[in-house]
Amino acid sequence: TDSSSGVGVRESRTGTVGIAQGQDGKSSLRMDFVDPDSKIKKGDTIVTSGLQGGRFPANIPVATVRSA
Repeated sequence: TDSSSGVGVRESRTGTVGIAQGQDGKSSLRMDFVDPDSKIKKGDTIVTSGLQGGRFPANIPVATVRSA
């Protein structure tokens, strides 16, 4: 829920990457820096990307897409 922190993520079906960021006071996340032509859709699973030696290993489930 912390809007000042984010984690590298990817959508598990298409491989689209982005940054998941908290939203103060909300239980939902926002996914930024996503290709606008991506094919992400409601119900897709978001997992940690593990890219560039990130803090979190790859494939940890983070969220389910509610809207895109």
